[in-house]
Amino acid sequence: MRIGINAHKLSFEPGFRQAGTSRYIEALLQRLPGLAPEVEFVAFTGAVPGEWVERFPPELTWKQARIRTAWPPVRILWEQTAGQGIGRRERLDLLHCPLNVAPLAPGAPTVVTVHDIAFERFPHHYPAGQTRYLSTLTRLSARRATRVIAVSAATKRDLIEFYGVPAERIDVVDNGVDEFFRPLPPEAIAEFKCRHHLPDDFLLFVGTLQPRKNLDGLLRAYALIAERLGW
Repeated sequence: MRIGINAHKLSFEPGFRQAGTSRYIEALLQRLPGLAPEVEFVAFTGAVPGEWVERFPPELTWKQARIRTAWPPVRILWEQTAGQGIGRRERLDLLHCPLNVAPLAPGAPTVVTVHDIAFERFPHHYPAGQTRYLSTLTRLSARRATRVIAVSAATKRDLIEFYGVPAERIDVVDNGVDEFFRPLPPEAIAEFKCRHHLPDDFLLFVGTLQPRKNLDGLLRAYALIAERLGW
């Protein structure tokens, strides 16, 4: 079997674009070849720095575009132009699109991962053009996909409610926890607190600063907890 993965959202530069879905795609590319050694995995990306290629399993096949798909408009352009018919051209048995949207005519069965559709519930948090694009393409991609992966039960419910995707075609697959995320030794924590002038007890939020993250609600919840525990 030959499975393609649309990995154009994979970011190689530190910053907010390297969070979230970029981490998700990176983990897929790191883990899948070892979990299914009989499958050939093909990663479709923009230009990949040589030192990054060395971090991934050697069995992984790379197909790098000649255009700078790290810029979102160019990535979208690739998906809906070069991505059309890519399944036939690359002899794919399956194309996995890990960020809500698939090419409209992929030329192979698709699996689409939908992380959330916050742009449907909270459209005022997004530019109007972005909302229209995400709403239209996510709806079409989810309805046409052979299977849809939702990263939470809440996302599955939203897909059924907003897009009418049949429940039996949606699989809830929770995001895993990489080995990188493990308790630090006490001396490392002490050094971190000292470097950032933090008190002995603190709460750390590592998400991107976007309205849909509801950081205000999170802070209010923490304040209630602190009040009830007498902190």
